[in-house]
Amino acid sequence: ADFRARRESRREETRVEPPRKAGRRHPTRQRDQQVGAEAQVQGLDHGCERPRYVKQFRSSHLEGSPADRRVGARVVGTRVAGAIGGAVGGRLFEAGHDVTLIARGDHLRALQADGLTLGAPGGTVTLPVPAVGHPGELPFAPGDVVVLAMKAQHTAGALADLARVAPPGVAVFCAQNGVDNERMALRVFPDVYGVAVMLPATHLEPGVVEVNSAGLTGLLDLGRYTKGVDGTAEAVAGALEGATFGSVARPDVMRWKYNKLIMNLGNSIEAVCGPDGRTSPLVGLVRDEGLAALAAAGIEPVPREEELAR
Repeated sequence: ADFRARRESRREETRVEPPRKAGRRHPTRQRDQQVGAEAQVQGLDHGCERPRYVKQFRSSHLEGSPADRRVGARVVGTRVAGAIGGAVGGRLFEAGHDVTLIARGDHLRALQADGLTLGAPGGTVTLPVPAVGHPGELPFAPGDVVVLAMKAQHTAGALADLARVAPPGVAVFCAQNGVDNERMALRVFPDVYGVAVMLPATHLEPGVVEVNSAGLTGLLDLGRYTKGVDGTAEAVAGALEGATFGSVARPDVMRWKYNKLIMNLGNSIEAVCGPDGRTSPLVGLVRDEGLAALAAAGIEPVPREEELAR
């Protein structure tokens, strides 16, 4: 016993804490701190972020909906009215909704000069959708809805940008791949919704967006984050259904977004091996590994049969 006590005493005397490596900060915590700091600079007492770039749409038949909202959309991102934002905004505008897109640079100038050219297998239309370069140029009204459609790496900055002008009660819909955008948005807005995006579209030319599906433009199932359905979700799903999209208000929408992550694992194989890579056994191996990772994290995605049926 005396020997063990002396040995432990010597260990305590000679113990040295290993130095921390500079710059090795937890990425999620670092992003949260960045967004929170930006929000505090803007005078927000809750220390959180908010979206930027915006697209607004209004529909008279949605007034008096269960959520009693005027439905609007604000597409937030580096290229706000890009492939997804342009397709969603264009179709909603075409269906009679009041829409304003946000864009930048040559794309913004093309939208303002010539409108949005929306191409599809069934034909091409040019739509005089209003477009601005910053959400500060838009008047916000009670019941507005914000739709984030930028790449996930731009979400934090977009949220902080929008924080300066958007009211705290605005509903935020994350029409983005990935599963972290909703969490970031919830640090700023209490009403956050996930959108599972199945919408093949491209944006390669200023003022032009191409969608690749005839008849049904795409699937945009949605629901509250982290789970649930309310009147706003049902109203927005109804607006999308009337604008050539398939949209179901789901209480478990995040499970569907995890499924999209698993589906996208095959993209890297296709990028390396070409289109034939989609039928390679590697795709099955990568998918199995992704599902195993979700299972280890306690995340249950939608069964394959249900996904294929949708």
